[in-house]
Order: sequence, then structure tokens, then C-alpha cells
Amino acid sequence: MKKYIASFALIFALAVYVSVQDKHPVQDSAHTEWNAPHWYGFVRWPDGAATWAVLLTLLAIAEQTAIANKTLVATLRPHLIVRKIAICRGTEIPTAGKQDAHPWKFEYEIANIGQGAASKIQYGFSAHRLDEPLPPKIGQRYSDTLSSPLQPGESKELSIPIDEQLVSILRLVGSDGLRNGYQNTDKIWFFGTACYSDGNGIKRNLSVCRRYDNKTEFFTPDNNSDREYSD
Repeated sequence: MKKYIASFALIFALAVYVSVQDKHPVQDSAHTEWNAPHWYGFVRWPDGAATWAVLLTLLAIAEQTAIANKTLVATLRPHLIVRKIAICRGTEIPTAGKQDAHPWKFEYEIANIGQGAASKIQYGFSAHRLDEPLPPKIGQRYSDTLSSPLQPGESKELSIPIDEQLVSILRLVGSDGLRNGYQNTDKIWFFGTACYSDGNGIKRNLSVCRRYDNKTEFFTPDNNSDREYSD
């Protein structure tokens, strides 16, 4: 806004200057003809100066409107979360040389619970049984991209195939063994990251780290804020 006030002050000063110069030939009898420079017409009062004043006012209004729109978009921002993570059991008795009719997989959902659209969504999630502790931070690795933005209230169901070693363990222990954490099935982790953009083009990040709770059969968030967070 200050730049428009300064510009208006400059135009006003030029209009005053031109007005004084226009009166100069009348006061000086030695000059019978006054050939003013062409640019005087752009700032001469009232037409020239008034035109600039209107133009500057419109530019100031447009800038303030753009700032207000950006502020509104920042307030009504998207917010992505990962939820409904579950172990989906597949074919219990495999047939040699054939793929399972029902694949074993981790199912999950990316949902937008914010008030703005999330675009350019990239993500990379995995799930494993880990005998060793997780690293302090989860690296950002985006292996997939959603083909379309997620509007407020929308979600996308996704899945990850379970590796063969874990499938063999899950078949061996069965549902009851899983509920009791047999064969270290109490060390199943789901983790990964995602990034997306809001309406202002600001990039936002999401990191998820969940451990399978055998009793409740839910994946619960890790209490490490470096592994579980959302911008």
C-alpha cells in the first residue's frame, strides 16, 4: 500500500509542477507561444492526474484482494492423514506354482480432513516385521503419486503387498497366534511419508509411524515426534 501512496504523491507533485509551467508563458510576455513537452499531458490537472489516481487506486484494490485471497486459502488449508491401517489376510493355503487367489496386503487410507484441496500428492509407505528398533527419523521416499487432488472430505483407499516372509509367519501362527504376538508379530510396523501442496502452492509434509497392537488389532501411532508428525 505504501508504494501506491508514494506513487500518488509523485503524480500530484508532477501535476503541480506542470500547472506552474503552464502558467509561466502568461507571466512572461517575452514568450508568445508555449510548446509544452508531450509527457505533460499525462500528469496535467485535472484529466491526467485524475486518471493516474484512479489507476493507482484500482491497482491497490487488486493487490489487497490478492492478499486477502491468499490469507483465506492459508486459513482454509488441506490436512492429510493416514488412517484405517489394517492387515488383510489372503489365501490361507497356497497352491504350489500359482499366485494366491486373494493377496495378502496392508490396507490403508489417505484422507483430507482439512478445508482446502490437497494437490500434487506424493507418498511412499511400507510395512514390515522388524527385529531391530526403528531409526530416529524416517527418510522421505516418495514412490507413488495420486493422479488427482483430494478435496475436503475425500479419501483414497490404498494397499501395500505383504512380503513373502511375513506371509509365511502369518499363515503359521494364524489369527489366534497374531492376536497373541507369536513369532514376533508384535513387532509389525507401518511407516512412511507423504507430501502435498495447498492452494497457495506451499508444500506440506506428513510422516507416519505406527506399530501393530495385537490385542486391539489396530496400528497405534509412535510417540516419537520425529517419526510421526504433520505440517
